[in-house]
Amino acid sequence: MTVHVQQPLYFLTLKYIHLSQVAERFQDESINLVVIDQAIDTSTPTGRLMLAAIAEFETDLRSERQLEGIAKAKEHGVKFGWPTKRTDEIDLEIYNKRKESVSIGQLAKYYDLGSATIDRILNNVLEKTPTDTTKL
Repeated sequence: MTVHVQQPLYFLTLKYIHLSQVAERFQDESINLVVIDQAIDTSTPTGRLMLAAIAEFETDLRSERQLEGIAKAKEHGVKFGWPTKRTDEIDLEIYNKRKESVSIGQLAKYYDLGSATIDRILNNVLEKTPTDTTKL
């Protein structure tokens, strides 16, 4: 089956998120796409190449717009990711409890953190503190 489209290719993808999804679906259902205005015919290797190149270009544009949006949001003070469960005081508390022989597993469970995070906290506190840690 061949579908002839007289509109530019982007009209076909207005209802779809990705042009590549449309192309993949057409290929799965053995549908050839012919875009008359842009001389794209997916029944030929050249047409499939052009469609793939356009789909990749579309993905790159979307990625650029996303990065620009993220940068603009950060300029306006938007925070990304999970809110932190830690403060310097909590890090120091973890360090002091570890000095009192509380196990890393117990600290991780008590503070609802992973053991790797506890290790990282301990290393960071050690780097920030003078050699005489009794004054902490």
